[in-house]
Amino acid sequence: SFSKVDPNEQRKFTKAAPEWWDARSTAGAGLLHALNPVRVGYIVESVAPHIAAKEGAVTSRTTAKPLAGLRALDVGCGGGLLSESLARLGAQVVALDPTLAAVEAARKHAAVDPLTRATDYRHTTVDALLSSIQGSAGGSADEEKFDLVCSLEVVEHVADPDSFVASCAGLVRPGGALVMSTMNRTLKAWGLAILGAEHLGRLLPVGTHEWARFRTPAEMRAAMEGAGLVCAQGSGTGIVFKPERLHPLSSPRAWGLDANDTDVNFIIHAIRPK
Repeated sequence: SFSKVDPNEQRKFTKAAPEWWDARSTAGAGLLHALNPVRVGYIVESVAPHIAAKEGAVTSRTTAKPLAGLRALDVGCGGGLLSESLARLGAQVVALDPTLAAVEAARKHAAVDPLTRATDYRHTTVDALLSSIQGSAGGSADEEKFDLVCSLEVVEHVADPDSFVASCAGLVRPGGALVMSTMNRTLKAWGLAILGAEHLGRLLPVGTHEWARFRTPAEMRAAMEGAGLVCAQGSGTGIVFKPERLHPLSSPRAWGLDANDTDVNFIIHAIRPK
């Protein structure tokens, strides 16, 4: 099941694992701390309200726990930034990553908080989980699938992005949603994410990203819809730096959403029809 995992990418995340929960880290995860609140806000406001309740289920979502009652899967969870946020908002979370050091960092951090210690971290791949559900559940496979599947800033690190999207989509139950974010393959993204953030700003290790692996919104939409999902909001929403807010790149307050600017980083979701 690990045969599709790129060993070079795994080495990058193994190096980043010890500093995953340091928001000032330049080993790879520091900027994710700044982006995480914006990404979580998108999930809560733009995705969760459109996830259909299971037949016969009683919804328990509240303003404080807008994901209560949802089974969520975080694919490529790293050290658990998104996983912990989803758990605190009420979701029952399974999180997986093929990098053992990242999973161990996630388990260690989650264990100290009663709101996150029930998160089910697994050292495995999305393909292995999908195979196991399809193989063991038979005709009731949909019951083992998830209301919400997230894979944020991951697809640009995998060897076969369309196959990866299809596997993630395969774990979404009817009525559920898949949320993905990535970098757009534009010259602007190369200039800001690679030249700026890696080579000049040293906010990330040089070599973190490969421009050829970036995915356009149209490619992401095509992959999701090719896997049987329906993109309800067009071709994604940009996650953008807002310099007018006068906060540094490392501050969550410096980032926001912009449906008209997907030039660099964007987030997109799709629903599996019931």
